[in-house]
Amino acid sequence: MTIIKGHAEGLLEGLWKNENLLFAYLQTITSNVDRTSKLLNDINLVTELDSFSFKLFLHRVKIKPFFKEQLTNFSYLADKKQIALAVSITNDHDVEKFTLDKERISQVIDNILMNSLRFTPYKGTIQIDIEICPYELSFHVHDSGPGISLEENITKIFEKFHQENRSQSTHKGHSGLGLYIAKTIIEKHNGSISARNSIKYGGAHIWFTIPNHINT
Repeated sequence: MTIIKGHAEGLLEGLWKNENLLFAYLQTITSNVDRTSKLLNDINLVTELDSFSFKLFLHRVKIKPFFKEQLTNFSYLADKKQIALAVSITNDHDVEKFTLDKERISQVIDNILMNSLRFTPYKGTIQIDIEICPYELSFHVHDSGPGISLEENITKIFEKFHQENRSQSTHKGHSGLGLYIAKTIIEKHNGSISARNSIKYGGAHIWFTIPNHINT
């Protein structure tokens, strides 16, 4: 808000007369409004998830089309950074439907993938491995970013407002709530979420496992 206010005051003082400065200031204001809006939305979501009245809306979801939709949307963003995106889906039992909260698991996948995209360098690599069984599914993401600092406790990356210490990354200013939201939703599904450094690519490896709520 301080940045937005400062740039707005500069324009009011006459800097709008300089077209180059006008464009640059408006871009800065717009990007900071977007960041503030995202932060407020994340805070509202955290408040909702932490509420005693929060409930999952579990439905039997066609699992292959569900993942296809999620990954198709993400692939466009990966292409912009020319990131090599590899996807492996294992479904040996030909599971057609899986019971979960579609909207919430979509948020989890989005938060994990956007976190990986944020730290993966231009022309880097992201590997997604999905394992589907009749009673549970696992979703793994490996990236070729700087990885998780060995100086910090890996479990802390799932804490509220935690800012990851990936020294090689220039991406700052995110809310620090994405992985906390992911952890909360996964635990609401009676699942688990973890992180470590990826043996495959040297970056981060974040994954979650949730049970199939067949009898819910």
